[in-house]
Amino acid sequence: MTVLTSLVVAPMVVTAHPPASPDHGVNETAFAPLWSNDTDDAVGDVNASARALSTLAAGTDIPLDEPPLAVERWNEGEHESFPHTGSAVSAAPSHATLEDGQYIRDAHVTILTVQPSTIVHTSATERTHYVAPDGEVLGVVDFRVQTPLGRRTANRTVTHSVVDARVNETRLLVDGDVVTRTNRTRTPRLSYTGLVAKTEPTTLTLITTIETRIRTERRACRVYNATRERCTGWDRRVSYGAETVRVSDSVAVYPYELAVSGYVGRYPDGDLGVVVYKSDPWGGYELTETASTVDSGSDAEGRVAGVWRFYTARNPAWDTLERRRAGNTTRVHSPAHPLQVHAFPIEVGPTATPRNSVGILRAFGEELSPPTLPSNVSLDVVSEPYLASYGLVTRWEADRETPADTEIEAEASNDFETTAITARGLVRGVETTRTLDTLAEVPIRESNLTLTLQNQSAESATVRVILRDAETGEPIETHSRDGYLLVDGERIQTNATGVAVFTVPPRRDAVSARYVPGEWWLNIPGYVSDSDTVYIRSPVLGLLSTLFVFSVPVSLFLLAVWLIDRITGWGIWPPWRSL
Repeated sequence: MTVLTSLVVAPMVVTAHPPASPDHGVNETAFAPLWSNDTDDAVGDVNASARALSTLAAGTDIPLDEPPLAVERWNEGEHESFPHTGSAVSAAPSHATLEDGQYIRDAHVTILTVQPSTIVHTSATERTHYVAPDGEVLGVVDFRVQTPLGRRTANRTVTHSVVDARVNETRLLVDGDVVTRTNRTRTPRLSYTGLVAKTEPTTLTLITTIETRIRTERRACRVYNATRERCTGWDRRVSYGAETVRVSDSVAVYPYELAVSGYVGRYPDGDLGVVVYKSDPWGGYELTETASTVDSGSDAEGRVAGVWRFYTARNPAWDTLERRRAGNTTRVHSPAHPLQVHAFPIEVGPTATPRNSVGILRAFGEELSPPTLPSNVSLDVVSEPYLASYGLVTRWEADRETPADTEIEAEASNDFETTAITARGLVRGVETTRTLDTLAEVPIRESNLTLTLQNQSAESATVRVILRDAETGEPIETHSRDGYLLVDGERIQTNATGVAVFTVPPRRDAVSARYVPGEWWLNIPGYVSDSDTVYIRSPVLGLLSTLFVFSVPVSLFLLAVWLIDRITGWGIWPPWRSL
């Protein structure tokens, strides 16, 4: 017998709004900024008792400097809030993949969230879901059991009932390999550890096994009372049927590992040079003292921020739950609102603070077009191409106000064990710290540039350049390393002895040259710039010089005559009086 059932969908208007008040141990201050992508209403009359942050969040969205811990606390609470519907009703978000068996219907396991994690909005067409190497996957499981319709006649009855219906086991797989499992829960929470970053995405999969046991009772009339027209004796037979349905859900993610490498050097004036390369998009880094063995004041503290800021928003796919029972589906507002951390570019390039002591010399990276955030996210994304940097060169000014013995300063300038870089990731909890002595150290020295006028003629003047290491006196050959001499906008190279000779017109009053060294971290040793000037005597300058030399003694003689005339009254001044 075929039984036809109709599906009735009860529509319901579901408003996209965040919960009205804090919960799950998240206080009001942390709760207010979590709900970007909601509908921001202009605030008119504000209740005097309302908190300022909550009032601000009601009218706009608030960018965050780092991923908040409150997101994970909130999701854990929302995870436990998912309704347990029993065996007659199945509840699922609209995007869930549903499976049907003979008895088990509308079964699903759906990943609620992976945390800690951040979705990075790189460009208009690219988003990357990064997850921490150690984290957890929260999922929900639901299903219903639909027994066959029974039959009843005067002589025979068939009835079906549910003996048992349960979630047997949920397993977490990483790229197809089982890493952990849990039993008999509709809200599985499974942890993973040690995910390794790679070029291709990593697939996290929840697989759940659902089981049910159905009791079927068949009764046949053995003694029928025709007078009373009813059966007075029955033969009863009981059988059991079992069914197992396996459901799964997967998400593709990228494990986020922040590896840092680079170079460090000390400038001759005591400033600190740091080059940092990192493996993934990052939030920035801090330079801090880890100990104080030498109080020379030569190291500075500061902070370098990348282009990224953060916001958090609920996953709109969970705004509505579809509750299914035999014959109809009802859409209801979901009691679970999982949150997700997002990162977006808010600056066109990295910034440093304090600006008077920390300078960004160079940034390496790829220039990308800015992304577009959802229409309800009221945040200032950059409107022009921005630099997604993978490396930064910075100079940290030393404290020049603290006097110190020269030997102590020299010792401190080479002691990088007490200063550390802490690089911050885009995923909460992922950071790395390295002391400067674990980076490749490059000596940075002064250079000594000397110009000498070798000879001069009416047609030209020859200038000789000598470029040497100011500390060792060794010649600096620019042919064999990055860098050059800059003379009147032209580049000149020195030879193996650090010498270059060039010719200039004699009409020049002077010639200046400047040594432009290559990047100090790419050339060992590194050098700082130096310059020098040599003056060239032209014929006009020679005549003026001769006149000057002649006029000085004559002027002194005339001054002496004037003074004698004034003192003695001889009347000999001026000399041309008697003419």
